[in-house]
Amino acid sequence: MAAGGCAGQANVEPGGGGSSSSGGSSSSGGSPGGGSSSSGGSPGGGSSGSGSSSSGGTPAGSSSSSSGAGSSSGSAIGVPDAGSTPCATKVVVTTANPVLNNFDSYTGTTALLASAPFGPPYPLAGYTGPYSFAGADGGPDGVLSMVTGRTGGVVAGGGMDWAVDLSVMPETQYENALGFWMSCANATAFRGISFWVRGQMPTFQLVVSMQTYDTTPTASGGLCTGTCADPLATSLNDAGLPVTFPVWTQIQVPWSAFTGGLKNGAPFVPTGDDMTGLQFVARNIAYPPIDASADGTVIYAQLPEPLDLQLDDIEFMP
Repeated sequence: MAAGGCAGQANVEPGGGGSSSSGGSSSSGGSPGGGSSSSGGSPGGGSSGSGSSSSGGTPAGSSSSSSGAGSSSGSAIGVPDAGSTPCATKVVVTTANPVLNNFDSYTGTTALLASAPFGPPYPLAGYTGPYSFAGADGGPDGVLSMVTGRTGGVVAGGGMDWAVDLSVMPETQYENALGFWMSCANATAFRGISFWVRGQMPTFQLVVSMQTYDTTPTASGGLCTGTCADPLATSLNDAGLPVTFPVWTQIQVPWSAFTGGLKNGAPFVPTGDDMTGLQFVARNIAYPPIDASADGTVIYAQLPEPLDLQLDDIEFMP
């Protein structure tokens, strides 16, 4: 059984802390020791340009292109070919099929769920799958695995309830992310995304970045020709949630909570259309004050801590 069962629900509204910076998939707040961190990264190797995106397609592709300086290769599984135009065709998601990934198609016979369909039934379905990558500090990627899902039991129709887990041992990099490549989707029939989270995020920060065709540089197959930045939901740590999520907790993020997006230097407000990916960025280094200099300036120490992030039932929110 999953410990604790289901817990409370937190609604994320716009206007939370943090800021967006072009050149990475997420930028929220920053460390007391100086500067914010901007995670680029790609599931299958990065390319130059600002902003990041995972191009959509079929699960049989070889790699996906995400831009962002200082990115490191992620442990992608079944990532689509970056050479194709991500939104030449789109998966139109309706309220009859809101699930992006609930991981319940995992059979337990492989190390990780490689890909899963979403949207209407085949042949109109799209595909999505997880990958991990490290932040701009260039440390190693976290380890992905499958764990017992939030219900802790058997799902309707048979099979077990599963969730995906990102685990990072203490180290000196600033952040890690659990991302999802996906076929280009039109999810405008929905108000946002919903997901369930459990685990330990030592620095009390979890940022959700949305990759879109509009905010992806043309060099990476997108539409953005100028300054580009993916929209972020950075107010998750302002929702009155605990530092850790000892039990499964639902978080709902409306499209309006994704701010800071830039397309050709102009503000970009997402509507759920032309989505090509999601990234859940967590920080695993704290900077506690340890002393003060002679002039009274606070001195901070870098304190690496373990991170364990589990996600289940990622859905579009009616």
